[in-house]
Order: sequence, then structure tokens, then C-alpha cells
Amino acid sequence: MRLIILFFAMFSMASVNVHASEEVADYFKKYQWIENGVSLLKNRSLELAPVTSCKKLNAMFAEDNLTAIQKKREWEAYNDKLIPLTGIVQEVAEIPLTNDFLAIFKCVGSKSFVSDFTVRIPAHKSDLAYQLNVGQKRSVDVRLKDYSSRNGIETEMDYGSLAHGSDRCMPTLRLIKRSNGEVMYACEGNDYMVRKIDMDMGDGTLEPFYIVDLRETGDSDKNVVIYASFPFLGDETVYVHVNSRRERIMHIPSAGSCILDGSSDPESIASALTDKDKERIASIEGMKELTNREAVMEYLELKKTFTASNSNYPCEVRQMMLSGAYSSLILKRALQ
Repeated sequence: MRLIILFFAMFSMASVNVHASEEVADYFKKYQWIENGVSLLKNRSLELAPVTSCKKLNAMFAEDNLTAIQKKREWEAYNDKLIPLTGIVQEVAEIPLTNDFLAIFKCVGSKSFVSDFTVRIPAHKSDLAYQLNVGQKRSVDVRLKDYSSRNGIETEMDYGSLAHGSDRCMPTLRLIKRSNGEVMYACEGNDYMVRKIDMDMGDGTLEPFYIVDLRETGDSDKNVVIYASFPFLGDETVYVHVNSRRERIMHIPSAGSCILDGSSDPESIASALTDKDKERIASIEGMKELTNREAVMEYLELKKTFTASNSNYPCEVRQMMLSGAYSSLILKRALQ
């Protein structure tokens, strides 16, 4: 029994409070719009361009090193792909008949006269446009759009609106990490971020998952709402709400309609478990040597036992078991 209590305490979920399904829906209803950020990324091309430097990219397409047909063929590997670029600001101007801006850059060490690449900055990022200064060295994460001998490489700051809650923010490309395939879109003020990250499964394959962070600041409290979506877990989704006092509410929809919010004795949870269940709990923490693929399979096997359709276990038990296994087997590995 002590192992059970320690296991539960480890995830800061000392207790459970069960709510009716309509109450759970009401609790998370105002946050459900953040799921649209995951749909936004899933429906977007997030492929990264080949690794190259600003100067090499410009020399390949804006100079005369290649013929026109060679450039056209090579561009297929770069067109509409995401890439981080670093350059020196030359000018920022308004684009006629729009509210957008065009920033002109030269590559570091470039000998060109005017431009090596341009970045189209959307109207909602006007603060950035006005902050750019001539001669400033700046790194930007952009989507490649076209090339020409006059302007060099043409790029744009990639963004999209949410199907619902678009009045809240316009998620805009902000960060690219080649090390783990992370692509992050964020809104003004950093109140909303949605990320795609690749998880190395240890068998030569990468599996993408998605995390949304929403930060709320009220008169007396600061809340963080996290929504995670894991396609390789059978489209498992997880909600977590944490306030400034580190009080946590967690909900895994596949485990049932109740939520975990730390209001009752874990002894009552443990009493519903069989001896075999307790053995599985005790073994989970000893699975550190598993590959990520093996950890995923272990989680899915556990989920078969503690499924929302299995009436042998109360909803609070299913939530506790899956949230514990998720935190131990999946979350730590995914965010490494």
C-alpha cells in the first residue's frame, strides 16, 4: 500500500474528486478552443528545409551559379519549407495596398548590393516591423516562398488563425529546432503557444506529438492550461490546469468523464485495485531502460486494462492510473 501512495504522490495528485460529466464539460469548455491550434499545425506543412547557410542559399538561387532549369529543380527541396535565417537588416517598408511590411536583409558577410533575402511581416506583427533597425543582426524563422535575382530569397512569417477564438490570437511561427523537430507558433504576449515535437522512438523512426500552452493572468492568480495530443498513442489527449499555488487539475478523456483535482484520500483509490494492478504500478518506475517505442507499447497495454469502457474500475481509478503511467512512461521521454 505504501508503494501505491508514493506512486500517486510523485505526480502531485494526492487525491481525486469526481464530477458529473456535464460539470467536467463545463469546467474545460472555455479552454476547448485551444485544441484548434493542434488542428492548425496538423493541417500545415511543417517540413524543414535542408540545412544550409544564408549565403549558400542565396548563391544557389539568386546568383548565376546555376542555370534557370537547375534552380527550378533544386528549389523543389526548399519551396514552402521552414528555415531559420540570420541576416543584417537593410530596410523595412510598407507593402502597397496591404497592411503588411517587407523587411530586407543581407546575409552576414555578403557582398551583394542590396538584398539577399526578404521577409514579409504580417500586419499583426507590426511591433516587430517597427523594432527592426538598419544594420541590426537578426535571426528569423520563416517559410520559403520564391527566389529572384533582384530580391534574393523571398520568405514570409508563417501564421494562421484559429477556427474559434481567432479574436484571441494569430499563432505565428516563432521557433524552429532541428535537434528534435520542434516547430513552435506563438501569439502576441506569449500567452498562447502550440508546438509540434518529434519523439525519437529508438527504432529509427520519429513520431510527432503536439502541445498547447495557454498562460492566463488574472487579478489574483496565474493559470497555465496545457493540452497535449499524441497521435502515436491512438490520438490520446490530455488536459492539465495548474494555478500559481501549483494546484493541478488533470483530465484524460479516454479514461472517463471525471477529473483529478486533489481533494480526496488516495487510500480510497488504492482500495479499488487488485494485487495484480498494484504489481504493475510498482513496476512502472523500474522501466527506465525501455526504448521510447517499448514505453509506448507498455502504456497502451496498461490502457487496455484501465479503459473508459471497462466498468470494473471507477472513473477516478482509471484517471489516476492512466495519468500516472502517462507522466512516467510518456511525458518525461517526450520532453527530453
